[in-house]
Amino acid sequence: MKRKRADTPESLEPYLILCAELVDEYGEVMQPWLDRLEAEYAKAKQKRDAGKQVDRIRAMLAADKAPPPA
Repeated sequence: MKRKRADTPESLEPYLILCAELVDEYGEVMQPWLDRLEAEYAKAKQKRDAGKQVDRIRAMLAADKAPPPA
């Protein structure tokens, strides 16, 4: 049975540091690992900051209906 992972920005921070150290030590061969982990970190941070999806959609719709700044 596959277990669903719940990656949080905080849980990924040590791995970001580790990957950065690997890039520093081994060079560009490790860069794709760091790039992928940075993308996962940004995604996890966005999920945490977004809150509920309904709130995100309501904010988007309200922004679309707002009059343009004068």
